[in-house]
Amino acid sequence: MRKHSIILVSLLAVVLCRVEFLRADDQPAADEQARLDILQQALKNDYDRLEKKLLELAEYTSRTDPDRARLLMDVRSESISRRISSKMQRITQSLTPSDEGDVLYGDALSGQEELLTDLAALIKLLQSEDERDRIDAEIARIQDLLKDTNRIIGQQKDVRADTERGGEPGELQSDQEQVAEDAERLAEKIAQQDAQRQAENGGEPQEGDSQENESSEREGDSQDPEPSESENSESSEPSEDSEPSEGESSDSEPSEGQQPSQGQPQQGQQQQGQSQQGQQQQQQSEQTPGREQLEQAREQMQKAIEQLQQQKLDEASDEQDAAIARLEEMKAELEEILRQLREEERKMMLAQLEARFQRMLELQLDINNSTLKLDRVPPEERDDDRHLAQATKLSRDEQKNLTEAEKALMLLKEEGSSVAFPEAVEMMIDNMDFVSRRLQRGQTEETTQLLERLIVESLEEMIFALQREMEKQDQQQQDGESQQGQPTDPQLVDQLAELKLIRSLQLQINRLTRQYGDTFEGEQADDPDAFGFLRKLAERQARIQEATYDLSIGKNK
Repeated sequence: MRKHSIILVSLLAVVLCRVEFLRADDQPAADEQARLDILQQALKNDYDRLEKKLLELAEYTSRTDPDRARLLMDVRSESISRRISSKMQRITQSLTPSDEGDVLYGDALSGQEELLTDLAALIKLLQSEDERDRIDAEIARIQDLLKDTNRIIGQQKDVRADTERGGEPGELQSDQEQVAEDAERLAEKIAQQDAQRQAENGGEPQEGDSQENESSEREGDSQDPEPSESENSESSEPSEDSEPSEGESSDSEPSEGQQPSQGQPQQGQQQQGQSQQGQQQQQQSEQTPGREQLEQAREQMQKAIEQLQQQKLDEASDEQDAAIARLEEMKAELEEILRQLREEERKMMLAQLEARFQRMLELQLDINNSTLKLDRVPPEERDDDRHLAQATKLSRDEQKNLTEAEKALMLLKEEGSSVAFPEAVEMMIDNMDFVSRRLQRGQTEETTQLLERLIVESLEEMIFALQREMEKQDQQQQDGESQQGQPTDPQLVDQLAELKLIRSLQLQINRLTRQYGDTFEGEQADDPDAFGFLRKLAERQARIQEATYDLSIGKNK
């Protein structure tokens, strides 16, 4: 079903390009003004069909590929929450000439800029599943390289220690050669991975990537280098003490018919140089961080071997120290890219959970409104069969939401860094289960409504916490802030948000306890259903106590 997502991404990209075209075509010539509102309306019609297609594909793939179906529903929910279709309609109205012929180009332009951002976000969300797989695979690859790097660092430190203790040169040489061989295998492993990534990205990887890069550098050294800016300035600007002779022509202003000098590359050469520079930048971006430091460490290891062959232990130890330093730099590079990948993974997790909770909130609000509507009918005026049938339908809807909540709980437990979020979702699942069972029995009174309100409150608070965390992460990226040191797993949300969520869970237990206390006379509930629910509340209280303790000792870190 990946083909469907590719088609949808392509369609969204087409819509994005057409919006960009209309934005660039604002304030056209007078004879073109009449067509902009028509084009914008056509664009809205296309987008409405696309939104409908998202729902159809989600329903079509719900059994064969449930993960893909959920993603499509997330995209549709995001589209609805961003009110993209309504924004397109407002832009059309702004571009429609008034009776006096006036067109609100300023309003249309600002609306289109906002619309471009929304459409780009939808494309990113639609591609998120493939992106998650890519990030997971890249994290596993970098972790594997870090493991190999740490092993080689340990081996090199052992050989260096033996060298400083004055070991036998022949044995030291053999040990150093073994470390160098391991480093060479790691370099070959990275080169193969980089070549594969380059091929997947549409490049043309070369065999022996690192070796050919070195040979190309040597070839480049043998060619005439282009003069530097300082040399150009010296050749083109005469000094105060010397004046150009009559026969000399100015370098900066060649005479008519004169060919450019060798020091000034022609336009074609400049374009070729820019193209080569762009290719080099692309290749560098596809290279694994730390690869250059590994090559430098291998050179230092080879020099250490040569010193050991000459039984110069002090000099060999210096070369080994340099190799360790380069390996430590490589390790730091790998740890930094691993930290960045984990931040990307966390950001995608936040967006995925926020989209899921938004969809659940939308359905829950419909259930709550329908429950209120049913309960407003006085019992003496109700058609019992119809009331029960409608309540049963709401019960099935609640079960759908419960299923979504269970999937969200599984994601949170897999992520593992949050204490309060999984507990909040588990309590929300309990509430959904009680609501579903009560609705199945046709019970739409205050207790059911309270449970439904608590579900909405939980969803709203979790959505708010996720949105705040995403905003904070975006702000940190804009400010260029980054964590230093070991690449620890980032927390889903900060500790303050976790504490606020635990506080809300405690307040929910308090409200439910008062609700059931007002329902029965005396201190002991005699209704089996109420007794079962109160026992559940006691279990929740114990779980909150445990979650608070786990948070206080940093168990999630």
